[in-house]
Amino acid sequence: MIGVGGIGLSAIARVLAARGIQVTGCDMGASELTRSLAAAGIPVTVGHGAGHLEGVELVVVSSAIPESNSEVVAARRAGIPVVHRRELLALMMRGVDGIAVAGTAGKTTTSAMVAHILVELGHDPTYIVGGLSPDLHGNAAAGQSRWFVLEADEYDHAFEDLQPYVGLVTNIEMDHPDCFADIAAVRAAFAVFMAHVRADGWLVVGADSPEARRAVAEADPAARVVWFGEAGDADCRMSDVQSRRGGGVAFRWTHREHGTMPVALQVPGAHNALNATAAMAATTCCGVDPAAAAEALGRFQGVARRFEIKGERDGVMVVDDYAHHPTKIRATLAAARARYPERRIVALFQPHTYSRTAALLDEFAVCFDDADLVRLVDIFPARPSERATISSRELAAAVQHGDVAYVGDLQRASERLREELRPGDLLITLGAGNGFLVGESFLAGREVSP
Repeated sequence: MIGVGGIGLSAIARVLAARGIQVTGCDMGASELTRSLAAAGIPVTVGHGAGHLEGVELVVVSSAIPESNSEVVAARRAGIPVVHRRELLALMMRGVDGIAVAGTAGKTTTSAMVAHILVELGHDPTYIVGGLSPDLHGNAAAGQSRWFVLEADEYDHAFEDLQPYVGLVTNIEMDHPDCFADIAAVRAAFAVFMAHVRADGWLVVGADSPEARRAVAEADPAARVVWFGEAGDADCRMSDVQSRRGGGVAFRWTHREHGTMPVALQVPGAHNALNATAAMAATTCCGVDPAAAAEALGRFQGVARRFEIKGERDGVMVVDDYAHHPTKIRATLAAARARYPERRIVALFQPHTYSRTAALLDEFAVCFDDADLVRLVDIFPARPSERATISSRELAAAVQHGDVAYVGDLQRASERLREELRPGDLLITLGAGNGFLVGESFLAGREVSP
C-alpha cells in the first residue's frame, strides 16, 4: 500500500490485515499512524523504492500517488496489478451491507457515530472512518457481522464505485476545486453515488441542503429516500437544539414512525446534533431501535481533531478542529461560542490548498463572525502540484472581521500568540494541515520549531 500513512489507506490496511491478508506499506515519512501500523504487525517502510515489491501480488495507491511513483512504475513493468483505493473499497463492500457516509461536511463524525451505535449495540460492524475516535479505538476494525460502515469520499470521485445498502449524504457544497470545476460538477458526482445505492436499500439525505435536494432529483435513485434535518418535510427532524451546561448539546429527534425522543450528546454544537440526527436516521433504516441508538450516542466522545480539547495553560484553553471549509469553520466557531460564551475566542486558521482558498474566497471572508480575534498563517499547500495562486495575506485583506491579521508561518504565529493570549481565552486552531502544532507548542511552553 503506497501512502499507507494516510488516514484512508491506514484504515484499509488494518481491516485487510485483520482478515488474514499479508499487508506491507510505505510512505514518505514516519508518523503516529505508521508507528501504530507497525505496532499492529503491519511493516511500514519510510521512502519509496522498487525493492518494496518483492513477493507483492497487489499494489494499492491513493489519489495522492502519481503514476511516476517508482513503485507504481516497477509494478506495472512486472505485471503486478495496481488498483486505486476506490476500486479496493468497492471490492471490500461486495457481499456485505454497506453504510456509506458522504457529504461536504460532517461525514467523519457521522460515520464514527454510525459505527459507534452499531458497536455499542453489539452488531460488530466492520468500519473505516476518516478520523481517530477514542470510542472506536482508532479509525478501523474488521467486524464479523454483515455491516460495513465506510466514510465515502467525493474527492477524485472516489465514492462513485460503491453500491451500499445505506447511502447517507449529509450536505453538498462547493469544495475540492482542483477536482471539480463548479458546484454542478460536485452535484453530478454525488448524484452518481446516490444512483448506485442498492434498490433494496435506503438513501438518507440532508433536507436542509438545497444542492443535496437537487442531486436526488438528478439521480432519480431506486433506493427509498429518507430526509433528515430541521426542514418541515424531513422524515427525521431535529428540533429544540440547546447547549448543555458543562459541554455538549441536547435536542429532540422526531421520526415519522417512531415518534419523538430526547437526545443528549457529549460533543458540542448544532452541527453535531445534525450529525447525530443523520446517524440515527441511517441506523433506524438498518433496524436499530432509535431509543437505543440515542442512548449509545450519549456515550460518544467524538473524533480526534473535531473540537478536540487539547488542554489548558495559564488560563488559556486550547482546542483543535480540522475545519478547513467555510461552512465547517462557521459551525465550529458557533459551537465554541455556545459552549464557552464567557471566553474570548482566538481563531488561528491555516488555509488548506491554494485552489480551495481562491475558489471559496468570498465564503471564507464571512465565516469568522463568532471569533473575537482571527489570525491567519501561511497556506498549507497539501498537494505539491498546486501553484501558489493566492496568499493568506490576500485572504486576511478579504476577511470581514474587526480584528483579523496575517501572522506568517507557524513559528511567527506562535510568537505572536504568546504576546496576545491572556487568561480566560480560548485558542482554537483550525485547518486540515499542521497548524495544530501552534496550540500544542503553547501548551508545552515552547515555540514551534522552524
